[in-house]
Amino acid sequence: MNNITLKLDKFNTKKELHGYLKKKLKFPDYYGENLDALFDCLTDISTDTAVDIRYDEENEFQKTVLKVFSDAVSQNTHLAIIKTKVDKKKPE
Repeated sequence: MNNITLKLDKFNTKKELHGYLKKKLKFPDYYGENLDALFDCLTDISTDTAVDIRYDEENEFQKTVLKVFSDAVSQNTHLAIIKTKVDKKKPE
């Protein structure tokens, strides 16, 4: 099983976040860096993969990305996610 930790809370722009997702999840070069492409690539995962996702619950785009992951989990039995809220007001 692949175990991946994603720290979505570290990114402020959609472009940076999609680049990070592409690298961490080893998406193909043709990954379109948009939410539809994210869903497509997540549902194509064929190896059991657990993804621990850290996100800022005050960031609307990060919550949208998390929803895409949740939707993909319902379509792909090889994919599981763990959601971890990060309070940006508290230091780590």
